[in-house]
Amino acid sequence: MRAVLDDISAATAGRPRPRVLYLVGWDPPRTVSRGTFVHELIEAVNGDNLFSDLETGWPEVSVEAIVRRDPEVVVVAQGEVAGAAIERLSTLPGWRDLAAVRNGRVHEVNPDVFNRPGPGLAVAARKLATLLHPDAFNAGDD
Repeated sequence: MRAVLDDISAATAGRPRPRVLYLVGWDPPRTVSRGTFVHELIEAVNGDNLFSDLETGWPEVSVEAIVRRDPEVVVVAQGEVAGAAIERLSTLPGWRDLAAVRNGRVHEVNPDVFNRPGPGLAVAARKLATLLHPDAFNAGDD
């Protein structure tokens, strides 16, 4: 894990830290805040967790709060049909106006890999780093 994080740190050094919304649920939206391993993962791969300031680790948030904070990247940890998240968000009021949605930066990830601490977090870290900083990694590396 340390070697993976060191590689990511070297590849993303000096790059802007995108504002990341990590969604673990849709209705109502549920995300992550500080004190969770997912928050630490986002920070470790040079991203800024959009809701790191909230007290609850896995808080419910409003669509209005998400729109106000306007994430640059949305990561959806849901077992939905591939491509469903971007399609769904692009049609919903508020969501469709987010920078992440307009710029095609909505990504679906496997919740079995991303939502469980353990040895799979090295895989999750590499995948998340590639999603946040695609120009820092070769396309064939994920």
